[in-house]
Amino acid sequence: MDQIEALYKDKRKQYISMMSGILQGDRAAAEDVVQEAFTRAIKFWKSYDEKRGKLATWFNRILFNSLRDVQKEMRGHPPSHDMDFSVQDVFTNSNLSDNPEFFNFVSESVGNVDNDYHKRILELFFLLGYTSTEISQIEEGATVSNVTTIVNRFRKQISVKLKWHNTTPVR
Repeated sequence: MDQIEALYKDKRKQYISMMSGILQGDRAAAEDVVQEAFTRAIKFWKSYDEKRGKLATWFNRILFNSLRDVQKEMRGHPPSHDMDFSVQDVFTNSNLSDNPEFFNFVSESVGNVDNDYHKRILELFFLLGYTSTEISQIEEGATVSNVTTIVNRFRKQISVKLKWHNTTPVR
């Protein structure tokens, strides 16, 4: 349990900053997510097995689940966006926080994915910025190839949506 305490002291501010970016600058919600994640980590400390992975990987899974729960609560207030971006952004924009409208669009699109497994992978990739390799280590049963396939299929679906909604020409 000392490891959780050390993680809290060392990384708490970093986690809040990351969650704040994901939650469109809502620092209060970000603090709630991080606090909830640490509370769960303490509660479920006995489930941590260092043979199965690093503490950071285990904690990131808890943090991701806490974020998902907060986002579910927030879904009652859908974001508004004016589609001021192109299909190309889906394939080239690696930092969604630079474009709030695009982030909202992708976040909403990920939220509408029916398959929970796919939704978790897409949230990790697009909203939390994990690589396919990192996701394969976090998400049980996921391979790099599987993650890449899910991400690419989602990109194609988003492209179709943007082409239909967006009146600006695709670059």
